[in-house]
Amino acid sequence: MKFINIILAAFIFSCQHTNEQQKSKVDFFENELLSNSNEPLLNIYYQSDECGEWGGHEETMVISRNDGKTSYELTYQEYSVNCDSMITEYSKYGYYARPLKELVRTTKVVIDEQRKQSILNFSTDMVKSKFNEPFTGHSGVILTISNSDSTFIISTWGGTDKHYLKLVSNLELDE
Repeated sequence: MKFINIILAAFIFSCQHTNEQQKSKVDFFENELLSNSNEPLLNIYYQSDECGEWGGHEETMVISRNDGKTSYELTYQEYSVNCDSMITEYSKYGYYARPLKELVRTTKVVIDEQRKQSILNFSTDMVKSKFNEPFTGHSGVILTISNSDSTFIISTWGGTDKHYLKLVSNLELDE
């Protein structure tokens, strides 16, 4: 009888531990709360390929602390492009041509645990997609996720944008 009680108690404790693991918080932002920096914590960049080798519309997500530095917010910006209207710009790499872009939407949302998990899932998908990145010619979808001090950067060119579109949907940013 004592042996059965021990086995039953061990079983109950092992089940409780599993439930606690499943409900654990995503805490990859928590260390940043201690920092006094005003820089964004995480940047996500997306560029479609609707204008072929010239790129396409762009979307950016910037995750930073709110003014009270007690929680996080995400600022989402979407730019439209006119593929028939090319402009020339100068960057650190020299002159380049790109379609004229225009800011069409800015949205701010508070980052809760569900959104943190969506961002973590997106980061994991980015790593996986980097291993399957196809060789592209002169066009393709560009995706980048990076932090502000450049110690974390994952960038893909070509491939699919399905995990980015899933992120936008999970963050409830799509109209």
